[in-house]
This record gives sequence, C-alpha cells and structure tokens, in this order.
Amino acid sequence: MNEEATVHPVNSVAAAVLSIYVPGAPVPCARARVFTKSGSGEIGASSTHRTAAYEKHVKIHAQIAANQARWKCADALYVVWIDVYRAANRGDVDNYFKALTDPMRGVVYPDDRMIVEAHVYLYVDRDHPCAKIRVEKKLT
Repeated sequence: MNEEATVHPVNSVAAAVLSIYVPGAPVPCARARVFTKSGSGEIGASSTHRTAAYEKHVKIHAQIAANQARWKCADALYVVWIDVYRAANRGDVDNYFKALTDPMRGVVYPDDRMIVEAHVYLYVDRDHPCAKIRVEKKLT
C-alpha cells in the first residue's frame, strides 16, 4: 500500500495543506461512560481506555506532521479528507471521524467546529490498517 495520502478533488482554493499518517489499526470513538462521582454526586463522563489511547496516538502523529510541515494552528475554515484503512469491516464513519478529528484540536486547528467540509472514506486493508488525513485551510 502506498503511504502517500489519497488525493481527492478540491472544490475550494486552499491556503495550506497538511498530510497526517497515523499507523496502526484505527479505533472508532466509543461512547463515553457516564457515572456519578461518589461523595459529591456530580455527574462525570470518560471515554474507554482503548479510545483514549488511540486519541493520544493520533495527537502525537498530528503533532509530528504539524512540526515537520511548520503548520500554524490558526483561526480559519478547514476542509478534512480522511481515509480509514480498517483490518475488518467494523465501525461507523462518524465514530472514526470523531476519533481522528477531536485529538487534533489545538494542534491542527483551534477547534473542530472550524471544520466546514469533511470527506471520510472507509476501506478494508487487513495487511496495513492505518488512517490518512489531509487538512486544508480554506481561503475566504
């Protein structure tokens, strides 16, 4: 499998492009576990350990790619292309999208609310599971 990001047509002019390669089997975002804190009665939530570990993994690879590209996390509008190569045909598009975009907050963009267009593609690749992300800052 070629480790270059899959290129998809661009419908807008981009100011900058960042490609991120996340090796290893992608982990879809799991539903957060809701609980009541003992003593205080406050309600809290936490993600599963597997999801949290994968999000940390994504953030590390996003930081490496951003540093190598001298990427500036800036107030802008963003377009995201995500290619998810799974070892098996499991997981929903929205759960992979969340697991890959949430950890990039503060590294690639200030907030994922700035993503105004997204394209997510799911593939099965038992030999080389990974995620490839392409982020573009749009010129307005």
